[in-house]
Amino acid sequence: MTTKLTALLAMLIIFGGTSTYAFFGGPKIKLDVLMPSEINLSSINRVAILPIKFDQNDRIFNKIASTIHAVGEGMTLIEREQLDRILQEQNLGASELVDFETIPDIGAIQGVDALIYGTATVFSIEDQSYKTTVKWQESYKDQEGKKKKREKKDEARATKREGQLNLTVKIVRVSTGAILGQKEFVATVSQTHIDHEKSGKNKALPSKQTISEHLISTMMADLSKYMFPFRVHREIELDKKCGTDECKEAMEMLKMEMYDMADEILTDFLEVARSRTKIRKKKKNKDEGLAAILYNLGVAKEAQNDRVAAKELYKEAIKVTLKKKNKNHKKGYDRVRNHIEQWEVYNKMGQ
Repeated sequence: MTTKLTALLAMLIIFGGTSTYAFFGGPKIKLDVLMPSEINLSSINRVAILPIKFDQNDRIFNKIASTIHAVGEGMTLIEREQLDRILQEQNLGASELVDFETIPDIGAIQGVDALIYGTATVFSIEDQSYKTTVKWQESYKDQEGKKKKREKKDEARATKREGQLNLTVKIVRVSTGAILGQKEFVATVSQTHIDHEKSGKNKALPSKQTISEHLISTMMADLSKYMFPFRVHREIELDKKCGTDECKEAMEMLKMEMYDMADEILTDFLEVARSRTKIRKKKKNKDEGLAAILYNLGVAKEAQNDRVAAKELYKEAIKVTLKKKNKNHKKGYDRVRNHIEQWEVYNKMGQ
């Protein structure tokens, strides 16, 4: 049996590459993809934040300001003192008194492209105490010395600490008073402490200050994705079935994030592969080696944000697949198609 297994593994290495590839598919790479935000603020250059209602110690205000500084590429944040000077020069009062509903002529504010308003409608952290039953398994030996288990239980005191932050944000274009974006964001957190060593939840509860900071940070992450394009990390499996030294070299380049070099290798090799493979629609002559080259080149294009080219390559790879369709080819096509559509919607919002 051992001899047969050794022979089988040797054949896999000779004819199909490493055994890991043969059984577990192609190598995987991670792509850093830029996704569009829900609203388009690309035309906004200068923005100011009005004091957030019910925001103690300006914690939310300061986090929004930090978020804009960190990810608001091309956007200048007007500091509160500077905004106060602009408002006072135009006889509109101090920023603490300004409200979207009370400004008689929002277009009169010069030097500001957009104003951000916010209201913390809910910001609470509460504790709830109650009794609970803790159960666990205990090992013991019976009279015959055999090991057995039995269930034990005990009453214990528990405390649940829950926090919630609801923030309504409105972004208004100053020149027209048009609402560029308006949304309510909700962040929640719940932690439980059970005063019993067998509960598995006997660690001390995080402080209310810690939970408060967590709520605000969670809220800012959601607000950032709402206002500004953001990056997501995707794991994509390459197609190992091209099987040539050129394709293997290109896959190594993709794993090392040398996307332009992988693109060049695969583009050159694709022309050679196409000349060897004659695709006839009627007879559906399929070549999975060619499909793998097309797909991997599509990944290289996607990694370089050339989504249109990637879509066409994935589409062609699907057409060239064997009867047993490669699900990664279809996933790549759908992923890029959806990505293109999302950016088209985003760009139309900015017109």
